[in-house]
Amino acid sequence: MKQKHFIFSISVLALMMISLVVKHLSPSLIEHLYANKQLLVLNLFSGNFDVTVQSLDFYLGRSREVVFGPLSMVLSGIALILFCLRYLKQLNFWKFTATFFIYFVITKFEVLFFPPYGDSASGPVIEAIWLLHNNFNYAKLAGEEVFVRGGPKVYLFSLYPTYLALLMKMIPHTKTFLAVNHLIIFGLSAVIFSFFRSIARKIFDEKLSVLLSIFLLSLPLVQSQIEQINMEIPVLFFIVLSLYFLSEKKILHASIFSGLAVFTKLYAAYMGGAVFFVGLYLFFFGQEQKKDFKVLGSSILSIFFVITGALCLFLFMDLGGKIDKVGAFQGFALMKTFPISYFYFLSLVAFIAFAFRVLREQGRNSFDNVVNFLNDHYRVVVLFVCSTGWFVLFLNSGWIPPRYTFILLPSLILGIFYVIHILIRNKEIVAHGVMGLILVEFLCSYGLAYTPVTIQDHAIVERSLEYRNDVMLHMELARLVEQKYSNLIVAAPFTFAQALAFPEMGFTRKKLDVMIYLFPCTYEGIRHFEGLENVNPRDVVWVGVKTPFMKIEYLPNGPHDLVIEELQVGNKSANLFIGGFSVNALYHYGQSLVKQLEAQGIKKLELKAY
Repeated sequence: MKQKHFIFSISVLALMMISLVVKHLSPSLIEHLYANKQLLVLNLFSGNFDVTVQSLDFYLGRSREVVFGPLSMVLSGIALILFCLRYLKQLNFWKFTATFFIYFVITKFEVLFFPPYGDSASGPVIEAIWLLHNNFNYAKLAGEEVFVRGGPKVYLFSLYPTYLALLMKMIPHTKTFLAVNHLIIFGLSAVIFSFFRSIARKIFDEKLSVLLSIFLLSLPLVQSQIEQINMEIPVLFFIVLSLYFLSEKKILHASIFSGLAVFTKLYAAYMGGAVFFVGLYLFFFGQEQKKDFKVLGSSILSIFFVITGALCLFLFMDLGGKIDKVGAFQGFALMKTFPISYFYFLSLVAFIAFAFRVLREQGRNSFDNVVNFLNDHYRVVVLFVCSTGWFVLFLNSGWIPPRYTFILLPSLILGIFYVIHILIRNKEIVAHGVMGLILVEFLCSYGLAYTPVTIQDHAIVERSLEYRNDVMLHMELARLVEQKYSNLIVAAPFTFAQALAFPEMGFTRKKLDVMIYLFPCTYEGIRHFEGLENVNPRDVVWVGVKTPFMKIEYLPNGPHDLVIEELQVGNKSANLFIGGFSVNALYHYGQSLVKQLEAQGIKKLELKAY
């Protein structure tokens, strides 16, 4: 017995070690192949099937996405599966949490010093930095411009920017702040998976509950969000706790955590709605909670949090009475393109069909029988109510980036697999199927299943670990600017300007003179571009990146600009250039157009067009 235990332990450790070797020593292999001009192998490892010769940085980045990253994740995933199944009965809540936390630290150690990425850098982190610089003056923040007009006001009533600002104040050393922040996110993530497993254990057997937890972890989007300094993990933490207590019929606890989720990010309102409707059901038809006014009060409390959060957004965020891309059925066209929409719809239909079959077998379809069925399948009904709430909410949103689907995954996965569970009675077949799915998802961790994105579109590449090449490029760009051009004005586009301007972000170590172009900025620390006539071109170095906002072919730099540095990580690239003539031409075209429109009474703008 001891020998088997020893062999098992060595096998798990060996898999983890091999996964780390594959990840960390593969760059040396690529450099060796490049030095020896093994282009066929390099192109194969990078998925470069047009057989053109690329730079070393291209091969290093792409081989990480195509071969070595996925292979490392599969090996570490197998080790996690083996460990969890071997010690299934011994892994209580906190041991399971510790297992996942240790797994994150081992497999994601390199991201501990990654700065904020994408919208997080220009959104909640900027708001946190502003609060830090202004002594947490929320009254002053309320009077600032909203972020879409270049101001620091992004959420105002969210708990998250305050949390970041407090952490920055307590830990002024940026690298330490980043590491601690990432470790906190790892910890919250591990607790999320433990509560997810706790919910699953009340529906499935122990083995399938663990496998479904690992399946949730294996999804590329989940892998990515665990590594981000943004709001999604904290929101999901509160949502999953609310879901757990709702499944346990503890409505007050569920209401409180749904409120915390709402006041972290308002899109968690669907969870508050779910708590409200489930609580009402329990008040009128529950077995133990019927006519319990504490349940009714707790249900009302959850919807109070939702309404309060919505009113705060509309009344204090100065959005002009409406929110962009939010309106009746604006999200329908997007939802039709999401595979998860069809998984949800088919599983819901299958569950309803199952309900009709059970009621028919009882011989009567009376209302009491329906109530009895709902009470008997209460936890599964809660899952579908929560998932339905998400779809109802985002059906009215014309903007649903991948990370917005992240908070749906726990309830959706458990609901789908319950339907699979009742359709396929053989538990071993289901368990082996889940294990197969886990390996496929780990293999796709770096976006293998997606069409590669070459531009800097953070909202899309957050869908998987392919975002890492973006961050590495941004860090290299910041390092180059800081080392060679810190004596110049650094002109950069939206999100890059914020990242370069504030050392608290973690991209730079010293304060740079940053100027944002083609976007406004109203807070201190960043100047904004108002034409080349207002700045000496010799004093400016321009950051050139291709973003979704730069759809015109000659942006950011055109034939009259001079590229002085080029950087590449995988298929992501950026440059530094001098001139700024293309940006200047577009800027003046925009100003001229606005003046014409205002002269004709067609459009009136309080701010300049950027």
